[in-house]
Amino acid sequence: MRVWRLALLVVWVALVLGGCATAAPAPSSIEALLPGADAVPGWTPAADVATYDDTTLFELVNGQAEAFFAYNFQRVAVGTYDDAAGVNLRIEVWQLATTDDAYGLFTRNAAGAAPDAAAAVDIGNDRDADPGRRLAFWQDRYYVQVRAREPVADDQIVAFARRVADALPRGGARPDLVSRLPAEGQVPGSLIFFRREISIQDAVWLGGENVLGLDAESSGALAQYTLEGRPAYLIAVQYPDAAAAEAALARLVAAQPGGLIAAETDASLLGAVFGDVSATAARELVRELQ
Repeated sequence: MRVWRLALLVVWVALVLGGCATAAPAPSSIEALLPGADAVPGWTPAADVATYDDTTLFELVNGQAEAFFAYNFQRVAVGTYDDAAGVNLRIEVWQLATTDDAYGLFTRNAAGAAPDAAAAVDIGNDRDADPGRRLAFWQDRYYVQVRAREPVADDQIVAFARRVADALPRGGARPDLVSRLPAEGQVPGSLIFFRREISIQDAVWLGGENVLGLDAESSGALAQYTLEGRPAYLIAVQYPDAAAAEAALARLVAAQPGGLIAAETDASLLGAVFGDVSATAARELVRELQ
């Protein structure tokens, strides 16, 4: 009897695990995440779904692949659709290694504008939109962009986005580090979660030598603030331990990148402010990191 019960238990576990495995699309099925024919009335696929991995990504984003590799890129599926008037719409579904990477890529590509009606729809975990042109969101370990080459009705873009979101696994939460940045004075839409220096170079130039010592065990967040009526950037980096944070602080101070005003560590967290504000205001902002 014990053997029989054990056999039933093994079968039950296999069924449960099998069910769990189907909850998230396997990497080889990323093509199936793209809507098919008649998924959105009035639109038809213009071509077969194209997929790219780390060896072929340059064919899609020539010269920009490193910006995606910085978020542990795995693969991307691209689908294009036409309506009766010949308007073309494109969907990109990016698969990253973790939910943090998906959130990071979302922040890196956000337009930085205040959310509008399209961005406020209940799709994904966060939305970013350009009315009539684009809707982007992240969900689980996926980052999705729906883009039209010509203006189309927002409800059409939302319909495509919802189709993709419904096909994706649920889940994903913002990294804990993000909540440690002060909210007061932060410029809406300016936050970038990053793992590599390349992701923040457009905002703050650190010399391209990885003076922060970023690796697989560290993560960072950058946001723009208004201090004393002028712009400033706060960078926070979480390290595995205090020794790594202190070593990074020493390298940063020695390198003296342009615009650095204040930098301090608190245990395993490093904070630094760049801009054209007083040292007092900069130090106060660093010390507001929670």
